[in-house]
Amino acid sequence: MNTWRLIEGNGSAAMNMALDRAILQLAANGESPPTLRLYTWTPSAVSLGYFQRKSGPRPEVCKRLGLDIVRRPSGGRAVLHKGDLTYAVIAGSSDGMPYQTDRAYHLIGKGLLLGLRTLGIRVDSFNGTRDALIPDVCFLRPVAGEIVYHGKKFVGNAQAWSGRTLLQHGSIAIEPQTDYLADLFRPEDCPGDQFRQALSSKVTAINEILGRPVSPALVGEAVRLGMSEALGVKFEKGELTPEEMAVARELISQSPDQVGARTRRTFFPSDRPHGW
Repeated sequence: MNTWRLIEGNGSAAMNMALDRAILQLAANGESPPTLRLYTWTPSAVSLGYFQRKSGPRPEVCKRLGLDIVRRPSGGRAVLHKGDLTYAVIAGSSDGMPYQTDRAYHLIGKGLLLGLRTLGIRVDSFNGTRDALIPDVCFLRPVAGEIVYHGKKFVGNAQAWSGRTLLQHGSIAIEPQTDYLADLFRPEDCPGDQFRQALSSKVTAINEILGRPVSPALVGEAVRLGMSEALGVKFEKGELTPEEMAVARELISQSPDQVGARTRRTFFPSDRPHGW
């Protein structure tokens, strides 16, 4: 059984996205090992997909709530990182990762599904249609095959590729986010109560599902177990390398809120079928 690196931690929005991109860049050059990152965000933040317009969340609300705004290296839509756990899988075809968007997406999704089952959560795959009322927010726009609980979304995923190396990362909502999402994304022509009702019908969180509080550490252990089984690897705790930290710091110095900007060698197949 192959061994992959496990890195756990907490960081700012800029550092979290810079590290994902730095590890992807170095792994594509054979300079970083296959890695599973599990992390939280301090302060809380909203991440935007690479191609998404920055006008998504209301800036004045972000400021009032103390939320940073950062751009991801992957596609998809806005994600609120507050009371969530974020995972990142960075691995290449030489590590056994399928070099195909859908196959890699479903393989990692299987790991998430298996992990969530260890927490006692029985999940389904979304096969419904999108609601035109809902704005450009990841958790309000599930796509076919994404993990849902009774039709409600609480896991979002997105991909970026550099050569034959994949970065797939995603957010797992642990604490309910409805009130924050309503403040951040309510359309001006939609009454507040109506929008909150729409949110409640489409999103949930692990604490709501289980009816009890669950720590990010417990969710992280579940993700580790599920990924190990699905990917056929074992994880050993490791540290970031000096090279990874140097690349991440350089990305932040260039533009703290744009650390997800892609390089010439990177392409994003997930922008078509899959994204937060």
